Amino acid sequence: MKKKSLSMNQIMILSLTAIVVGILGCAIAFFLRTYQQSLIRNAQTDGRRTISQVTSTVDSYLGDMNNVMEILASELVTPSEDREHFFDTFLKIRPDVVAVTIYDETGHLMSCYSLDHEVRPVVLENLSFNRTMLDVYQDGYVSAPHVMSLFKGYYPWVVTIIRPVDAGKWEKWVAVDISCSNISSYINGIGIGQRGYCFLEDMQGNIVYHPQQQLIYSDLKQENTALISSLDDGSHVIGTMIYTVQTLTSGN
Repeated sequence: MKKKSLSMNQIMILSLTAIVVGILGCAIAFFLRTYQQSLIRNAQTDGRRTISQVTSTVDSYLGDMNNVMEILASELVTPSEDREHFFDTFLKIRPDVVAVTIYDETGHLMSCYSLDHEVRPVVLENLSFNRTMLDVYQDGYVSAPHVMSLFKGYYPWVVTIIRPVDAGKWEKWVAVDISCSNISSYINGIGIGQRGYCFLEDMQGNIVYHPQQQLIYSDLKQENTALISSLDDGSHVIGTMIYTVQTLTSGN
C-alpha cells in the first residue's frame, strides 16, 4: 500500500503553523520575562521607598534615645537618694522604657528604676546585661531582643541599650530596657507588598528586632543575617529573594 504524500499546500500550512507557534512561544517567553523584570523593579522601588521611611523613623528614635542616655548619665552624678523623683517622672513620660538599671564595674546590679515592678531577690541570669560584651564594646552595645528576667511575675520582650557612665566611684554602666512592642510600632505598620517585612540587625549580623522573632528563636524560621550584613546599601536580587539594605546613621 502506497503512502500518501503531503501536498505542497499541506506542507506550507504545517510550516506556517510551526512558525506561528514558534513566534507565539517566543512572544510569551519575552512577555513573561519582561513581566518578571517589571515585578522585580517595582518590588525594588517599593523596598527602597519603604526602607528609606523606616530608616528615617528608626534613626530619629535612636537619636532621641542617645540623647536620653546622655541625660540619664548626667543625672547619675546626683546623690542616689535624690534620683527617685527624676526617674519616676522619666518613666511616666516614656512608656517605651521598661526599666533603667545601673551597674558597677564588675556588672553587679546597683539600682533598678521601674514603675510598679519589683526586682527578684535572686536573679539567676540577667539577660539585659552581659559584662563580657563590654570588654569588646567599651562604648556600650545594643542587645538582641530578649525576655527581661529581673522582675517578679513580669516578663516583657525588650531590647537593652547599654552605655558607660562616669558618675562616681562605683557606678560605671547605665542600661535602658526598651519594650519591643514599642519598636514594632515603628516598623510593623510599614509593609512591603504582601510578603515583605523589615527587621533590624547590627553590623555583626545579630538581629536587634524582627517582626517574626519568636519564630526565629523557636527555630521555626531562619534569616540569613550573615549574608545581609555583607551586602552594601541598596537593593539586591539573590535567588528568589529581594534584599534592600540601608545602614542607620545613629546605630551600629
